[in-house]
Amino acid sequence: MMAWPAIVNGQPFFFPDTTTYVRSADFPIHLASGGRISTVWTRSEDAAAHRSPTARPASPTADQDAAAPKRGNDLSSGFIMGGRSPYFGFGLYLTYLLSNFWLFVAIGSILSLWLVRLALRAIGIEDDRTFLLTAALLALLTPLPFYTSYLLADIFAGLGMLALAVLAASRGPMGRRDRLVLAGLVILCTMSHPTHVLIILAMTVTAAIIAAFRLLPRANARFALGTGAVAVALAVAGTMLTNFAIERTFGHPPHMAPLLTARFIGDGPGARYIREYCPGADFTVCRFADRIAPTSGAFLWSTDKRDGVFLFATDAERKALSAEDIPFALAVLKAYPIEQAGMIVKNSLLQAAMFDDRWLNYSCKAEARCWRTVPEPIRQRMAASPAGRGLWPTRTLSIIHYGTVGIALLTMAAAGIAALRRRRDERDPLTAGERAVWAWIALIAVGLAVNAFLGGALSDPQSRYQGRVIWLVPFTAWMLVMARRQSRSAPAFQAVPATPLAEASPVA
Repeated sequence: MMAWPAIVNGQPFFFPDTTTYVRSADFPIHLASGGRISTVWTRSEDAAAHRSPTARPASPTADQDAAAPKRGNDLSSGFIMGGRSPYFGFGLYLTYLLSNFWLFVAIGSILSLWLVRLALRAIGIEDDRTFLLTAALLALLTPLPFYTSYLLADIFAGLGMLALAVLAASRGPMGRRDRLVLAGLVILCTMSHPTHVLIILAMTVTAAIIAAFRLLPRANARFALGTGAVAVALAVAGTMLTNFAIERTFGHPPHMAPLLTARFIGDGPGARYIREYCPGADFTVCRFADRIAPTSGAFLWSTDKRDGVFLFATDAERKALSAEDIPFALAVLKAYPIEQAGMIVKNSLLQAAMFDDRWLNYSCKAEARCWRTVPEPIRQRMAASPAGRGLWPTRTLSIIHYGTVGIALLTMAAAGIAALRRRRDERDPLTAGERAVWAWIALIAVGLAVNAFLGGALSDPQSRYQGRVIWLVPFTAWMLVMARRQSRSAPAFQAVPATPLAEASPVA
């Protein structure tokens, strides 16, 4: 049910970063096997350059080095970018070897359905009809199935957020196995992408604050806080291990893309700083003052030399841009605090409201250079798919998804007003299930806000950033409806209104 977009498309959906994830696993496996293991993803020039340092280009001049755009990760020159999880890459690569990526779609779909079932059980709903109805509504009216079909870590952002919320605030029956699987899902979330770590960290801190006011069951709160802390710690340790391995292999740690530099230049204050303070400011970005990119995406990834910077810079310049990213951002903030702060807020709000489905169709299907990093056999199947031919009705799907989210927000607002009134009515108190869902909403709202900030203020607003988690809004609104319905049909699941929630019976 949750895999129907990939089935209709004839294959899962690709994103340019998909190739980076796959090759981050394919390359070391190829090297470790002495070249005996190779796939269509193996680039022989990368392996040759690594085995024989003399095979690498010998110190090209700046003009030669900037003649053509480079790859983000350039193994032939030893330039490795950070910010992507090799652990997710190995998992994705394994699903390619076993099933041409279909296993990845199946795992995301199964986890989604299992989490829906567990969330319903957590508010006391066990019947199959309600589960199937809930799953069908998510599959037909929200972006969730499209992200289970997307070959990125995006699906684990929303699943991890919901798993942590269910762990922290559920009042229904939950067995030890379910708890452990939920904890594993939160850890999977943080290990799959750096942005997920910050989202889970923010939600964990929020859960700790709510628990301090005795608004969460003690046992659940302790387990959830421990899970969040362990998940964040494991992600940090995993990143440190990855950096150590890369430094041992290539002689230097990975370099982050200068996201803040690109974002602040695209916002305007960064470009203004370059015009007014360079070259005296002595930032490497000052060397590119003659081609200030109109957007952060162009600065980082454009293959047009008229506005692209990062892909045309020399390796030394790219390393310097990475190292100077935060100092440059702080200099811009110091020079224009109000203007840049205003852009941060504006971009975050823009990202929060941006979750259309334009990404479903591959926009460059007719260009010879389109998806040039994808192996030719896979590229041909991509071109023949509905996404490759531009056949997905993205406008219609966007209208459906925006409409669903709008109705969900109105439902929450109405339910919130009703809940405030019921707090004063001893004849109709909030049930334990309703209280649980409201706690989920509070935690998930923090996660959504942090996600919007990371996508809009620190990166470049894109529909997939918020689209990957926006399905949680209609889901939690629906859960409010189900919890209210459950309160009328199952009085035994009522909460005692006068008793603090922290004193409720702990979940087994």
